[in-house]
Amino acid sequence: MHLEKDMINNSFVSADADALARWRFAMDRVIEHISKYISKAASKGKKISAAPPTFWQPAKPGQEIEDIVAIFFDSIAPEFVNYSAHGFLTGFHSAPCTAGQIGGLIATILNQNIKNHNSPGSLTLAANFSKMLREIVNYSQAVFYTTSTYDSHVNAISMALAHYAGKRYQVDIKQEGIGAIPQQGKLAVLVSKHCNPALGDAVEQLGLGRKSLVKIALDHDGRMDIQHLRKEVYQLQQQSIYPFCIIANAGSSLTGIIDPLPQIAEVAEENDIWYHLDASYGGSFLLAQEVRKKFKGYKQADSLVWTPAYRLHTTLPCSLLLLKHKDYLQFLPGRGPADSEEKICSKALEGALTHCILSLLLTVKHLGMDILEGLLTQSIQNVQTFYYYLQRQDDFATLLAPVLDVLCFRYQPPGLTAVEALNKLNQHIKRILFQRGRKILSLVAYNKQTYLRVNPINPLTTIEDLTSLVEEIRKVK
Repeated sequence: MHLEKDMINNSFVSADADALARWRFAMDRVIEHISKYISKAASKGKKISAAPPTFWQPAKPGQEIEDIVAIFFDSIAPEFVNYSAHGFLTGFHSAPCTAGQIGGLIATILNQNIKNHNSPGSLTLAANFSKMLREIVNYSQAVFYTTSTYDSHVNAISMALAHYAGKRYQVDIKQEGIGAIPQQGKLAVLVSKHCNPALGDAVEQLGLGRKSLVKIALDHDGRMDIQHLRKEVYQLQQQSIYPFCIIANAGSSLTGIIDPLPQIAEVAEENDIWYHLDASYGGSFLLAQEVRKKFKGYKQADSLVWTPAYRLHTTLPCSLLLLKHKDYLQFLPGRGPADSEEKICSKALEGALTHCILSLLLTVKHLGMDILEGLLTQSIQNVQTFYYYLQRQDDFATLLAPVLDVLCFRYQPPGLTAVEALNKLNQHIKRILFQRGRKILSLVAYNKQTYLRVNPINPLTTIEDLTSLVEEIRKVK
């Protein structure tokens, strides 16, 4: 069968006067193919045999799209995790809504992310959506896009370093590099003992080294201990080690904890230290008026990282770096004081603007703020109810009282007290539940103890889904 002409006509979209109609046609074809085979696979209700070896070989002369998609959904897709299932009880893959899925398809079909060029539509999208987000969160004067939380943390720390070097040493570190900083002092970044693991990678990439990451002890609520923070700042300065950045948790992805933000802001201001918030997970809760009260003091931060994809039912990775002042934009990599805000924000760290924000835009517009706020608060209420349920179980122990919708707990049957044995048991429970395909949890290590972690971000997950987990855990052998 000769497929070349038909395949070209059906697989590529021309940029002519009918471009919009063709884009819509391409999206309809994608939805049609995927919907057909998802339905087909679901109707079989069981795991299908593995893909034939020939599937992984280049096809000559080529295959129909329908055939390729059929093989994929019959033999490969069943091996994927269903993040939309009621039993998926851990982050960070929020079940996507239809609007988010369509936004992701549009971003792919429009194909605007090539090299460093941005179309007028890209700039319009970025400028207006940034304005909308700033108004919703009620915090920043500027928003900078990247595709990952990791990149945003690199940006924030590099900005803090550029700002610090310029003020303290009158060194343009963006031009001269870290080597231009006088050798009499080392640099440090202060973080919570239970910080985002991505921060270690960020300081390593910036050439600061992982030893520059100084971890602050936690108080009895799992938050950064302010007394220890003040003591550490003083001791580092006495050793000619200069902390130039403090990074606080604003909704930890591991425990949901929010550090004492106003007190940390005081320490940062007193010592002229850049104050950065890791709101990668927790930032989405700033959309909910009532929950926002838990983040008292967040507006005092110099920068804030937020990854909406973790919580707002979008399909593509998207991370936002929010800045307190527009003047801070000049400290971003590749930007300078002479650049306009439009020019600065017209590119992401990776090059052209990432159109993954389309998935977020359509989700926010389609669901609306009332529904989004309701989903966020309902998830918190579900976790709090589950927390009180576990408190009544003699063979379960919780780590910390939930602040948001993250809860860490462990199973400790009567007679088993050894820490290592309990750690292995809870690791085994997580593995068995995953293998059964009924409940998917994650693990958190805290003070050398292993805890199970639930983070039910699927709107369809119920209290019954959570409480039934207790009996399933007890039955694990």
